[in-house]
Amino acid sequence: MKEKENLIFAKIDDKIKFCTSKKQITHTDFFTEPEILKIEKYLSSLKFKNYFFFGGLEESDRKMLFFYPDKLTFEMAFKNINSILNAIRITLPNNLISSFQHRDYLSTIMKLGIIREKFGDIIVYDKGADIIVQNENTKYFKENLNELTRFKKSTIEIIDISNIKKSTRKFRRIFYNSKFYENR
Repeated sequence: MKEKENLIFAKIDDKIKFCTSKKQITHTDFFTEPEILKIEKYLSSLKFKNYFFFGGLEESDRKMLFFYPDKLTFEMAFKNINSILNAIRITLPNNLISSFQHRDYLSTIMKLGIIREKFGDIIVYDKGADIIVQNENTKYFKENLNELTRFKKSTIEIIDISNIKKSTRKFRRIFYNSKFYENR
């Protein structure tokens, strides 16, 4: 675990050097919430301030880390999000509405050989799902999701992240040995 953490910090150091030397916005892959907490602590120790996390939605669980040069403000850097993030919308045919859960979409994407760090949250709703992805991967997603049996009859399209459907999170209560757990 420590080795993976050191590798993440080394990549962050490289991104900071690139951002400050080339004076360009740069970004990482997607991180989980526990990773984000460690990274924020690391960036605080470096006293580096020109960064933000964003995953397509404010409440995203998985977020990318963006670095921007001193010549830009946060607002200016954030306006560039659309050139870095997109979403793939899967619209299911009528006979499949409400038949897939988050794990179904995730397992299908993993069958394409895409590592988890390359895409963000999967927002599931009755008629399909929106998958937050880096722009560089959107064409691959679009071209290959239709090839899989599960989504052969679905409509797959690239959408702007501002058009992502907001989903209310569903929780279910689980009791195990008289202890209460919440599961998403």
